[in-house]
Amino acid sequence: MMVHDAIIESRIMQMHNTNRQRIKGATYTPSDLVYLSTKNLTLPKGRAKKLQPKYIGPYKVIKSHETTLTVKLELPPELVNWRIHPTFHVSLIWAHVPNDDGRFPRHDTKSYYDFGSTDEPEWFVDEILAHHWISPNTLEFQIHWTLRDVMWEPLAECKELEALDEYLELHGVSQPCDLPRKSHSSCD
Repeated sequence: MMVHDAIIESRIMQMHNTNRQRIKGATYTPSDLVYLSTKNLTLPKGRAKKLQPKYIGPYKVIKSHETTLTVKLELPPELVNWRIHPTFHVSLIWAHVPNDDGRFPRHDTKSYYDFGSTDEPEWFVDEILAHHWISPNTLEFQIHWTLRDVMWEPLAECKELEALDEYLELHGVSQPCDLPRKSHSSCD
């Protein structure tokens, strides 16, 4: 019985301490401006997590549910395109405090975050310098970019390039699979 009582007492103490740390959820009304936490959002890849913003917004509250402690936000098209649902728990929301123009004149409170475009950036190619066969079915091209970089790229990345048509014409072939298979000293 003593062990049982000790376990019950321990649970009561844990519950008391946990409830003491909890803060009642803030209530929001429609048309309030709030910031949204990026904690659970899947933001574009290839960016350092520590450089991403903690909160984005401000966004307008459309609807607030006090019983479930959720709010529905009016999200911009970038977030809608990322298929982010507009309803969030109040723990992921931070109230917007309007700017004090007397202390911070002309300070824009709208923080913009680039969610990236679905299209990849376009890089310009000066010319294709060489090619080499990695295996009987795998072909790579040495590309000279306008930024003075020279890199090896697979055929799949080069199919739409105008420089590939010029390179094939220079070698007297119509298809990349017809290019000579012996390695060139300039390619190694």
